[in-house]
Amino acid sequence: MPAPSPSCPYDLLAVLGPAAATVWDRATAATATAPDLAAALTSLSPRPRRNARVLVATGAFFTQKVPLPATRAATLSPDELKSALFYEVEPFCAVPRERAEIAVDPVTPGEWRVTVADRAELAALRARVQAARYRFAGAMALPPDAPSSPSDLAAVLFPPDAPPPSLLRPPREPLPPRTLALASALAVLVIALFCVVDWLTLSARARRIRPALAASETLAAANAAVLRDIRTATDRLNAIETARVRREAALAALATRRPLWPDLLSALSDTAASPAAPFLLRSITPSEDDPSAVRIQAQAATPAHATEAMSRLSGALAATGWTLHPGPVEAPPASPSATFTFLAIPPAPEASP
Repeated sequence: MPAPSPSCPYDLLAVLGPAAATVWDRATAATATAPDLAAALTSLSPRPRRNARVLVATGAFFTQKVPLPATRAATLSPDELKSALFYEVEPFCAVPRERAEIAVDPVTPGEWRVTVADRAELAALRARVQAARYRFAGAMALPPDAPSSPSDLAAVLFPPDAPPPSLLRPPREPLPPRTLALASALAVLVIALFCVVDWLTLSARARRIRPALAASETLAAANAAVLRDIRTATDRLNAIETARVRREAALAALATRRPLWPDLLSALSDTAASPAAPFLLRSITPSEDDPSAVRIQAQAATPAHATEAMSRLSGALAATGWTLHPGPVEAPPASPSATFTFLAIPPAPEASP
């Protein structure tokens, strides 16, 4: 006895004849025959597993071979191919297009087998299979001269070296409005229950965390106050340190520059009393351009004495660190003496370390 192809999409094969229905179990090879499909399915022993797939083969479907060139068929999509082949058999199948389920299978190059079933009939077959607690795998037409043995028929329907034929299935039934409403209400109830549980859980966690949060906020405020005090104290310390550095620098500059003025006055006194170029000091004022320098105005007997006096003062002041910048010498026509002006610039203070 030839074995069916292992790729067959069914577990039970139900053959519907004119007067009886026969069911064959692929796994156990058990058969059962009864006047109708439901009785044959329930009387099968040993009973197959629940939700086993049932394939129904019946001679009640319309089937016919239709020629169609392979070159033309290659240019059509599956839906277009079904429509073209159904157009050829529509006058003979007595099933309107809007109620027809169509299956097409190639027989030879250029020839196709068209099977047509009414959707209501397919839905009735599915209902009978589901009533017996099985799954409806699909339906197909019995071939001409089908063998009486279900196992031999399975080998004819599903040859081992050929692709499986197309199966007819009714469209999926939409959910009834009552079922859809109940499912929606159940979904809303589950979501609401989840939200309530989530809210209760979060509320309980918040109650547990709130005391610790309050304590943490108190500690954070105290910590912020301590940080502010530390910043204030640090700023004061930096200001004190800056003032100390400036004071030490000022004291060092004062200690360095304190002997400069006696040296300046001593150099002016010694040079003014020199017999070679005596002069008379008239004023010592701060310089307008350089606050650290002094502007000195003196009077000599002649312009030559004034020039000589500034030359001698330049050397004397250089020995003490001062720098002399000579100014103009003025000798009015009516005056027998000459007036001269010069700048005395102290040495630059040393940079603080």
